[in-house]
Amino acid sequence: MALRILLVEDQPAVGQLLERILVRDHHHVDRFVSAADALAAAALAPHSWDTAIIDLTLPDLAGDQLAGRLLSANPALQVLLISGFPEEASSRPPNVRFLQKPFSPSRLLELLAVRG
Repeated sequence: MALRILLVEDQPAVGQLLERILVRDHHHVDRFVSAADALAAAALAPHSWDTAIIDLTLPDLAGDQLAGRLLSANPALQVLLISGFPEEASSRPPNVRFLQKPFSPSRLLELLAVRG
C-alpha cells in the first residue's frame, strides 16, 4: 500500500536518497529540511500524511519534539525517528519507532510496511 510520507532530514544528500528509495517503492513523499518547514506544512493540513520519517537531530528542533507536535495534531500518524546516534532508552507511544543510521533500504521499507 502506498503511503503519504512526511520526510524531515536536514542533510540534503540523505534526504534525496531516502526520497528516491520511498518513491521507487510507490510512496508519495513531501520532503523538508527543517522542523519549521514541516510544521508550517502540517499546520495547513495536519492529516495529509500517514507516516513521518524524522531525523532525530535537526538543527531547529529535536526530532522527537517535532514528532510530538505532529502527533498532537494527528494522533494516528505513524512516526519513524532516524538517527546516526544510538537510541536512548525512553518510553514512546506505540506509533513511534526508531531506526539507527546507517540502515538498508529494505530495512526502511520493512518498518514502513508494519503499521503501529
